[in-house]
Amino acid sequence: MGVSILATPLMQAADGLRPGLEAQKPAAELREGDKPAAGSGKPVPFQGKVIAVDAASHTFTTGGRKSSRVFRVTDATQILSSNQQSEFGAIAVGELVRGQAYKRGDGWEAKKVMIGPKEEAAPADSSARK
Repeated sequence: MGVSILATPLMQAADGLRPGLEAQKPAAELREGDKPAAGSGKPVPFQGKVIAVDAASHTFTTGGRKSSRVFRVTDATQILSSNQQSEFGAIAVGELVRGQAYKRGDGWEAKKVMIGPKEEAAPADSSARK
């Protein structure tokens, strides 16, 4: 008499499998050709002060409290300065930047870069709500 053990979802997750699907490659094993297209995946928000700009490679580096990140700017990247469309040249050392970026391999690809501090919203007129 043999004992039969059914694979539970937890056991499948431990083996890197999802129910009904084949094993998938870990992210670290993806090659350049395997990367998703620029618009796929969720962009991650970022904010920081620019500590370096490399115009030749279209990258800028932000410095945070614990580490720094290098962001690559592409033709698809939207750059705004004072809520106006701008160009890569507007990104300068010392500027506060914020935006969204996609994780690409060991780097970051900027989707949107907003230069300067976040503008405060004008307070709503409380007399109009009466």
